[in-house]
Amino acid sequence: MKKSTDTPNPVTTDQAFEGKASRAELNAKAIVNLVPIINTQFNIYSEPALKDQLLATNDSPPPPLSSWTFQRANPGEEEEVWYIQSYPDSNRCLTWDAGIGVVRLKPYSGNDDQKWLVLNVESSGEDTGVYFICTIVKRNSYMRVRQPLYNNTVVVTDFNLTGDVERFSLRLVGITP
Repeated sequence: MKKSTDTPNPVTTDQAFEGKASRAELNAKAIVNLVPIINTQFNIYSEPALKDQLLATNDSPPPPLSSWTFQRANPGEEEEVWYIQSYPDSNRCLTWDAGIGVVRLKPYSGNDDQKWLVLNVESSGEDTGVYFICTIVKRNSYMRVRQPLYNNTVVVTDFNLTGDVERFSLRLVGITP
């Protein structure tokens, strides 16, 4: 993580973060945007009018409900399983809707449908800041954006890895207080 100006944390309003967040930085309570690699001009957000379904948008600035924090679901265990929480409303988490294979923002329940693996794309183990995000309920069901990617494209889950549509970066936008 690199700030645009050299001052102590926390981030001030005259600072902007540069670059991507790594998984290690998620433990530092980073606030991130989920960005589909297929087009990094887009952000993932939740749309209340569509039952809190996740969509991709290229609106600038991003709409409300487009910032996220990651909370370890199993602190102390080797496998890193995460709750992906809305920021600033951390009482709502990304939830896999198995019935139709979409992702929604729902109140925290602690159930497995709210737990996600954030898997490094690089098989070498090098953390490049690009990840697959997979539900733990179906470990081969990956979050993805539909093609063609346009404003308000639905975020779904799929069992096939077909390319960049399943790859996300975490654009660092701040640190929680």
